[in-house]
Amino acid sequence: MISSLGRVVIVLFFAVTSPSLAQPWNTHVVDDAGDMGYSTRVVTTSDGTPYVLYQNINGLVRLGWWVATSDTTGGWEHFVVSGSSGPHGVGLTVDANDLLHIAYSTFSPAVYYGVFATASKSWAAPPVVVASLSGGVDMALFETTSAQVPGIACRRSFDRSVHFVTRDSLTLEWSTEIVETVLIGNGVPSIAVDSQGRFHAVFDESAGANLMYATRVGELWTKQYVAVNGSVGSYNAIVVDESDNIHVVYYDASNQDLWYATPTAP
Repeated sequence: MISSLGRVVIVLFFAVTSPSLAQPWNTHVVDDAGDMGYSTRVVTTSDGTPYVLYQNINGLVRLGWWVATSDTTGGWEHFVVSGSSGPHGVGLTVDANDLLHIAYSTFSPAVYYGVFATASKSWAAPPVVVASLSGGVDMALFETTSAQVPGIACRRSFDRSVHFVTRDSLTLEWSTEIVETVLIGNGVPSIAVDSQGRFHAVFDESAGANLMYATRVGELWTKQYVAVNGSVGSYNAIVVDESDNIHVVYYDASNQDLWYATPTAP
């Protein structure tokens, strides 16, 4: 049954005929069951279906997806991922088999990781505790023909340090590494992975209100500053393209501007 709940607004398509003449945006309410729409993440499966992971004001985690009833109509269905309160900040990615990999944390403290099957609309692997941390998270997935390696970045709430949680591709054991112990800001770290399986993260370091970049080679993290002028990086995102170029966007609170950064020419 298609749920009528909906408040997170998502765009289904956008077509441009010319710079001065554009089609209107097609917007839908995803979930209006209370104060919904915090820490949103969105991916699409191979058939183009959007899946949205999000939280309510108390940190409860839900998943929504579009179900078409015709070429132009449809509705949103919903699934409760976690009924326990937790910090804002969730992770979502989709693999080559259209399985959704989901990460979130609760106040217990615990970081959870689970795999959701979009075909059956049920858990392929129910969420399990993979680390004793509580804080906002983001996640990325390194995928080969023989293995999947999830990587979760977490800002631990009580001391505001950055941690990396990952699963060994051979033993399937989970481990936690410290990325940064210097007090970081209130933002959630962002993480991405390149074609060689190297994870890359950005986060705001509050000791100097700077944006920091870290990359993992083997089991070692190397760090450098991306931006040091003003109060920067409390909101950030990172992506690695098909050529392994790194792209970062971040908020500059001092000037109220959005910035883009890359170690190579765009």
